[in-house]
Amino acid sequence: MTDPSAGTCRALIVGVGQAQTLTIERGDRGEPGLYRFDALAGVASDVATYDRLIPQLIQPPMTLQRTILDEPDETSPQRILTSLGTLVDETAERDVLVLVLVGHGMTVPDKDGDEREGNPADTLDEAFVATGGIIVDDEFQVILKEVPSSAMVLQIADCCSADSVFKGPAPTSSTSTKVDPAPADIASLEPDDGPVCISIFASASWGTAKEIRYGQGKRGALTSGLHTQFRQSPEQDSLAGWFQRTSDWVQQMTQGRQVPLLRYRNAKASLLDLPPTIGALSSAERR
Repeated sequence: MTDPSAGTCRALIVGVGQAQTLTIERGDRGEPGLYRFDALAGVASDVATYDRLIPQLIQPPMTLQRTILDEPDETSPQRILTSLGTLVDETAERDVLVLVLVGHGMTVPDKDGDEREGNPADTLDEAFVATGGIIVDDEFQVILKEVPSSAMVLQIADCCSADSVFKGPAPTSSTSTKVDPAPADIASLEPDDGPVCISIFASASWGTAKEIRYGQGKRGALTSGLHTQFRQSPEQDSLAGWFQRTSDWVQQMTQGRQVPLLRYRNAKASLLDLPPTIGALSSAERR
């Protein structure tokens, strides 16, 4: 019999990889224009990778429920947001919500000015490219703010301009061409009254999230790094160790052009020393 006090991990894995042309308001004045998004050959493999990886992060007796949206008729903005809202509504105390986005990301003009509250120079919102439209970071935030404060949220975005898709800090340049791996980019965000939140981003900048040739085909660099580096070095088996190894690997594979980010909120720095499993991270001491 399952122990209900152990909580449930609810995971939503979204992959959008088909080529499409969308009319999007972009540019300094928000003028509409046609934008072509090339097909991403590795999205299907990346979705399958997370379908294998996330169960490895779960520790019994916690149970796992996962939803995968990776077909064009499943990945409209409305379908993605509705599915996320359903999982949030079901999330209870001590539960964990995992949201994974794989595909294209972009920046668009910030219409309501909320980005400037944290950085007066930031005039852009970040967005995930769904099928037939985009989902701006504010739309994710409206839903995610309903997660109980006693729960935990793990967010992974393997797309361009990913660092604020989940309301992280303002984008910064990460287009270094050096080959030697740099220290992992890990930072704590200002606390709020929400749940402990861990966000792992492919990159901060437009055009820097990469697909690489790995194994028998193309894969997202971040996704491949997270999977290959999970539990590679037991003596360093911590969230920070896992992410550092992932960051080193991604930077090496992309010749320094992609620098992953890890951001955490509402948890003390001791979170970074915990094992990279859902059960361990969900016990993090709140900040």
